[in-house]
Amino acid sequence: KSAPAMSVPSLLGLEELGIQYEGPYPSGRVWINDNLVCTHGEIVKNGSGETVKAMLSEARASEIVGHVHRSEQATVTRWSKKGPVSYTITCPGTLARIDGAVPATKAHPNWQQGFSVVYY
Repeated sequence: KSAPAMSVPSLLGLEELGIQYEGPYPSGRVWINDNLVCTHGEIVKNGSGETVKAMLSEARASEIVGHVHRSEQATVTRWSKKGPVSYTITCPGTLARIDGAVPATKAHPNWQQGFSVVYY
């Protein structure tokens, strides 16, 4: 069955490109394995590294997020009866233009271009 004509997958031609769309945007969650999830993200803090730092306080899995458009990464190790478990929150940046062509809340946003590749 084809996606509705005005849906994200249809407008971007994802089926023809062989790309599986996981929605709904922005609340969709895609679990890569038992300890890694990809989300759009909801938290935004001012300052480089502050968003992932804030997310670590509640982390119960490693997470890749894109909401802030900055390149940020932080890791915490928590100890339990079974031993150490490390969680990493990563925001790889954005694939959007960062020269002002994409609307932002500031004229010169603190954004970086980037993406993540996951091997497991």
